[in-house]
Amino acid sequence: MGSITSVRKLKAVLTLALLLCGGRVSRAQPASLPSPIYHGVLGFSLAEGKIDRATGVATLTVRHARLLLSPTSDGIFPDREPILVVLGANTFTLAAGMLKAPHGGKVLSYRAQRNSDATGIRYFRIWKIAGPSGVPGASRGVYGLRFALRGLNLARLNVQEFLCLPMEVIVGDDDGSLSAFLTSPSFQSERFSIPCDCYTSVGYGTALPEPAPGCFSRLVR
Repeated sequence: MGSITSVRKLKAVLTLALLLCGGRVSRAQPASLPSPIYHGVLGFSLAEGKIDRATGVATLTVRHARLLLSPTSDGIFPDREPILVVLGANTFTLAAGMLKAPHGGKVLSYRAQRNSDATGIRYFRIWKIAGPSGVPGASRGVYGLRFALRGLNLARLNVQEFLCLPMEVIVGDDDGSLSAFLTSPSFQSERFSIPCDCYTSVGYGTALPEPAPGCFSRLVR
């Protein structure tokens, strides 16, 4: 009995020690979301998507995007930092370390499991185009982006011909943003596009956003 009591006491001491050290053995720590302090610019050519008119749930594919870092940025490390993609009230995340470079390549990428219907980022790719130029006030780097999102709530496209929504790509403490102009050929069409930016003077989510000049020449028909 004495030996059993001693073992129980030892277990109790070890358990208390683990709890005092933070309890990491028994509790999963929540992933921290990126919080940007360096604000750059996001830009892309025509982006396209599909919307389920019955539910307002949509998918979006952005194939040719650029992320220009702020002149004050200390750089980004996409393979070691969390990533956040935002469109209006829709927010999708990738935890730090989820981007990989296959075969030691220069393109970091993530792809969701095949046959998955889960809401979120279907795929995300990022690669460096140019580093700091050394010119005072210039961007600290330019990155190419490709990504696709699934499960967007864009039900307002069922009642509004145009939408103006804030869009961001955040990598660690850096972000790039724009005011995205969303439109569809009709309230019956399953297609929609982001052909251009909204004017920055227009408030996000307004009923009658104003597109940038030349925007309508790129609308989906």
